Amino acid sequence: MARRTKEDAEKTKQELMASALKLFSEKGVSRTTLTDIAKGAGVTKGAFYWHFKDKFEILHALRIKFTAEFDSVSAIDMNAADYGVEQFFYQFEAILGLLNSSPDLFNFYRVCVLKCEFTDELKEFVELDVIETKRWQAEVEESLVRLPSTAWQNDVEQAPRLLANVICDYLSGYVLSKAMDNSALDPQSALNGLKMICRGGGLII
Repeated sequence: MARRTKEDAEKTKQELMASALKLFSEKGVSRTTLTDIAKGAGVTKGAFYWHFKDKFEILHALRIKFTAEFDSVSAIDMNAADYGVEQFFYQFEAILGLLNSSPDLFNFYRVCVLKCEFTDELKEFVELDVIETKRWQAEVEESLVRLPSTAWQNDVEQAPRLLANVICDYLSGYVLSKAMDNSALDPQSALNGLKMICRGGGLII
């Protein structure tokens, strides 16, 4: 009985998260109430409070879920003997493909860039977003630093950090464009554009 109750509780939690994501995407975070989320999940408001304290907490739970999904598909082994430019670009090919094939992940990033109003209630979420962006930039920079010297056209002492910032800005812009118009640039075209940027930044492609 206890195991079934635990499974039911997890099912309710996931249904609340799905309801929140749908409503945030449709109405925006500030215009979505906790009652709306609970109703969308077919549970009481009390059930919401059993799992989450407020909208920030459910947004954070969504972030953890989709960041894990994001990281799992884009993981690369920078210690592999054959690590090079092809493996470097694999992570971005995977990311762009996932954004195009996962409606829930797409909706989450759409909420982040278009539907997450900067209110006091969500101040902590916005601050965590900045931290997450810096983490991502650092990971991209590290994946550039670990490329063999033969992958670069010229002196690369300053190139990885600058190029990592440009790559992250480019991909953030892509997400914003897709959020505003889902028919915008397809993943392969976006990847080709990224390769053009990296070639200009010194990579041999």
